[in-house]
Amino acid sequence: MRVIDIAKHFQVTPGTVSNALNFRNGVNEKLAEEIRRYAQQVGYMPNRLARALLSGSSNVIGLCLCEAPSSPWFGELLCQLQNKLSEHGFYVNTIVLDAMTNEKDFFRKKLWALNFFSQIKADAILFGPCDFQTIRELQTQYPGTDKLIGFDALDELDICHCGLKIKQGMQLALEHLFQNGHRKIGYVGLNRFDAESLSPNTRYAVYQQELKRRELPLKPDWIIKTNRLIPSDEMLQDLKRCLNAPDKPTAFFCHSDNYAAITVKAIQECGLDMPADISVIGFDNQPISWLSCPGFSTIRFDQQNYVEKIVEMTLSSIKEKTEFRSYFETPVLVNRGSVRKI
Repeated sequence: MRVIDIAKHFQVTPGTVSNALNFRNGVNEKLAEEIRRYAQQVGYMPNRLARALLSGSSNVIGLCLCEAPSSPWFGELLCQLQNKLSEHGFYVNTIVLDAMTNEKDFFRKKLWALNFFSQIKADAILFGPCDFQTIRELQTQYPGTDKLIGFDALDELDICHCGLKIKQGMQLALEHLFQNGHRKIGYVGLNRFDAESLSPNTRYAVYQQELKRRELPLKPDWIIKTNRLIPSDEMLQDLKRCLNAPDKPTAFFCHSDNYAAITVKAIQECGLDMPADISVIGFDNQPISWLSCPGFSTIRFDQQNYVEKIVEMTLSSIKEKTEFRSYFETPVLVNRGSVRKI
């Protein structure tokens, strides 16, 4: 059903129908109400693409999430962004990509997502997580980077972007372990992105840097890897093997609070105690960090403030065509006593 069909039914002009459907002046209120009621009965849906072509604005924000929202951080981030942008009259069209696909397919899917958002005339495109290497590769094949806003950016980018001060957060976590005497520190949750990224600001890159700076051992047996976005039984078994080895870490840094929770489980199933035998620190300050028994220390970012900054930057880029801007959220250590002094 089109506007012109509704106009024919009422023997009025398409402009009259459009005014009635959009509650604009110039139409008798009784007629306007009849038009709106009829449009609902026949299932009329506005053609947003046509509106975008006429007005120059679609009121659609494209959001490309390059990691499944299986972690609480990304799930909550999506909800808050959707709610905040809708308050300003924007609809969020989200595409979630599988970060576990091979690198060539992953890049192709990123390009497809960005081109799709361009085709539907999205007013802005939120893209993340991302690093300098990813954006540089996209810029070689995607011409519309003026509408691109990076979020969860690891590095300073040459597009508008928001991120978390991951390096500072890692330094806070590791310094907390160092100050409490830990010199044998494992890493739980090393994923493919961190392992392959050239950025010096990934969690694993900073872990390596800080251990090297202090001339501390970095042992492959103390690195618990993952090929999934959530903890798995394979990780649990790898953790147990590490904990049962004669030479084991005195502490684990965990890539996220989900991985810290499975570390606590492994410690308990090995008959050990946290923090008496093994210390643990997580990252992101998700509910599991205090719901776990016992709770564990972690790194917190103010997600609500972070979302507000992303929304503010998005709106500015649409309305004011703002030049390059960046913002990085500052971390805070949340100490729940899961790190023992040795």
